[in-house]
Amino acid sequence: MAAVRLAREKPGQTLQASALVHEVWLQFADREMPQQWENRRHFFAAASEAMRRILVDNAVAT
Repeated sequence: MAAVRLAREKPGQTLQASALVHEVWLQFADREMPQQWENRRHFFAAASEAMRRILVDNAVAT
C-alpha cells in the first residue's frame, strides 16, 4: 500500500515505502489510548489515511 501511494507522488520523492510505514506505525503507537480496530478493513483504511496525511505534510514542507 505504501509503495502504491509513493508511486503516485511526483518524481524525486525522497521518502521510501518502509519509512512511510514506520511513520504510520509511530503515529498509531504514539496515542494515549490505543485504537481498537473493528476489522482489517478498518485498520487498512486508517493506515491509508495516515499515509496520505504524511505525504501531504511532506509535500507542504518541501
